[in-house]
Amino acid sequence: MDLARLTMDQIKGSTCALCGKRLYADRPLGTFTATEGACTEPAELWACAPTCSALPPR
Repeated sequence: MDLARLTMDQIKGSTCALCGKRLYADRPLGTFTATEGACTEPAELWACAPTCSALPPR
């Protein structure tokens, strides 16, 4: 996951890291760290639950 492409709301967990919509039900994606840029601290990212509309259907 490229933290440089995410908004601060996505990094802070108030919106989905995949689609950017507000989270009402969420699931963890894992912890990611950027090597450069404004956010170099580890960030735990969250996505819509049970599935995000940004992901292709299975």
